Amino acid sequence: LFDQARDVDVRAWSALISGYAQNGQPNEALKVFNEMCERNVKPDEFIMVSLMSACSQMGSFELCEKVDSYLHKRVNKFTSHYVIPALIDMNVKCGHMERAARLFEEMPRRDLVSYCSMMEGMAIHGCGGEAVRLFERMV
Repeated sequence: LFDQARDVDVRAWSALISGYAQNGQPNEALKVFNEMCERNVKPDEFIMVSLMSACSQMGSFELCEKVDSYLHKRVNKFTSHYVIPALIDMNVKCGHMERAARLFEEMPRRDLVSYCSMMEGMAIHGCGGEAVRLFERMV
């Protein structure tokens, strides 16, 4: 149905990418994102969050760097409270703890999602003591 539609707007692309990402098909989400970019459709913040979810599932260090670079080039466009926590989570799950920590510390207001992502990353990467200290800082 998607391929047969004539007027595919950004919401349709978003739904498709999100559907793949939420159903454990990150490679398909990435393929759709690339196709969307080839058609010169500009992603919105919801697409970027879904893309970061797909990258997190894949755990690809290189892909994480590409998405991170893409977002930094468009920093003013993607500064919502949805994007930054997803960016932190993606960096944590792809092994970029320093970048995740920098993003976390630069947040004007940290939310529970960001704290949990950081603590999970610290625990996964052998920094349990730091995770406990961050938890104490949170409460």
